[in-house]
Amino acid sequence: MAENIVKSENNAIVEDNAFNIPQGYVCTLDMTTTEGKKQVAQALNGSTPLKDKMNEVINLIGVITTPGTRAVSGNDCTNNYLIADDGTVYFSQSDGVTRSVKVIVALWGAELANGNSVPVKCITQKLNNGNTLKTIVPA
Repeated sequence: MAENIVKSENNAIVEDNAFNIPQGYVCTLDMTTTEGKKQVAQALNGSTPLKDKMNEVINLIGVITTPGTRAVSGNDCTNNYLIADDGTVYFSQSDGVTRSVKVIVALWGAELANGNSVPVKCITQKLNNGNTLKTIVPA
C-alpha cells in the first residue's frame, strides 16, 4: 500500500486510488462505468462459497480473479469470483475452478464483455488418488 501513497502539488499526502487487476488475472466487468465499479466492489467484498452451488446452473455475467492466499496452509492461490445475473457472487480458491474460468473467459469473454450471460455449472470430479477436482463447465 505504501507504493500507492503520492504527494500532490500542495504537499498534501493522498492515496492513489487506482484499482487494477494484476497482469495475468481476469476481470470481465467494465470498470469504467459506475455499474461495473459497483459490481467489482460487491464481488470483492461479499461472496458465497461456490461449494454451496454445486451442480446448479449459474447464469454467469462476470468473472474476476485475483491473487490469494489459502487461509489454512498459507499457500498462494487464485481467488475466483463468479458473478451471477441475479447479483450473487460465488467464490472459490480451487485450482480446477481457476483453470476452468480461464477457459470460459477465453471462449465466452466477448459475450461477458457485452453484458450477455453464459450458463455454467460447477461439478466435482473424483480423482484416482481420492481427491476431488472442481471444474466449471458450460450448462
